[in-house]
This record gives sequence, C-alpha cells and structure tokens, in this order.
Amino acid sequence: MRRKVMKKKFLLICMAAMLALSLTACGGNDKKEDKKADKKEESVKKEEKDIELTLPASFFDEEGMADINEEAKAEGVKEVKVNDDGSVTYKMDKSTHEKLLKEMKKGIDESISELLEDKENYSSFTEITYNDDVTEFKIMVDPAAYGGLQSFGALVMYAAGNMYQGMNLVPEDEINTTVQFINKDTQEVIESGDSKSMADEYEGTE
Repeated sequence: MRRKVMKKKFLLICMAAMLALSLTACGGNDKKEDKKADKKEESVKKEEKDIELTLPASFFDEEGMADINEEAKAEGVKEVKVNDDGSVTYKMDKSTHEKLLKEMKKGIDESISELLEDKENYSSFTEITYNDDVTEFKIMVDPAAYGGLQSFGALVMYAAGNMYQGMNLVPEDEINTTVQFINKDTQEVIESGDSKSMADEYEGTE
C-alpha cells in the first residue's frame, strides 16, 4: 500500500513539473523566441533515443505484475513486456528514465529513514549512507547495541541497490550490492556482505 502511495506522489510531482514547463513555454510576449524554443525542443526530442532495459524475474512478484505494468505506463514508460523467462523489458525515453532513477533514490532515502527510526529492531543504527551508483551502503552502528538480527537490515539495502542498478542499465551478471556495518566510534568494519554471495548461499541451501 505504501509503495502505491509513493508512486502516486511521484506522478503528482511529474504532473506539476510538466504543468510548470507548459506555463513557462506559453508565457512571454516575444513570439519569435517562443518559436525558437519550440524548434529547439522538437530537435532535442528527435535526437533523444529511447532506452530499453530488462530487469530479471527475481525482481518481481508474479501476483503483482499487473500493478507493476500499470504503474510503469502511468509514469511515462512507453512499453512493458513480460518475457517468457519472467524478466520484464521496459522501453522509455531518456527523460522518463532519469525521473525514475531519481524517484528510486527518493524511495531508498525513505527506507533508510524508516530503518533509523525503527529503534525496536535496529537500535544500534545511527547513520546509513550509499554511493552515487547505489552499489555500496555503509551502516554506522553503536557497537554496544549491535547484534542479534540487526544484520538483516542489509536485506533492504540489497534489494534497493540491485533494483537501482538494474534500472540503471547494469547487466544482470554485474549487479551486486555491498553492505558494511561500521563501528561509529572506531570506523572499523564489524561485518560486511554482498547480494551476490547471499544469493549464491541461498541457492546452495535449496
């Protein structure tokens, strides 16, 4: 439910931005300048090539595929194709792709805020940061309170990082997210892991 609310907020932001741009384009008294701007915009659109990317089946829940397809098209994705192997191929223009990546980072930031606020399950977490391509997360922890099942917080980071990389055109076999739990006082790494190793370990237990 929360995911759908976030998507609706994103759509409202995009609609507001489009409205603001359209009002700006309509404003002004110089018709010549307006025509130049229109020609320039048309030229940019012609040069802009569509982006096609495929996300692996492991990223999706089959029962929610209809909702995913509907949401994607509502956000400006031109085509959504579910492949025979369960993977999903998206086709969109560059601007839509950039908007989706920005929205994904907003979602990651919201997830981080929720983890830091959840003192019942993650009492030791003091700060969580990630790099620009979302391949590495650093979780600063209070060593005196760290332990138990708190390392499971990495699962949220693995999922977020892998999904972002997939959407950012990283090949499936190269997608990997690393998470480090770091002592906030000494800056020493207490524990670390990565999504590939965890996936391999999971497959080995089946």
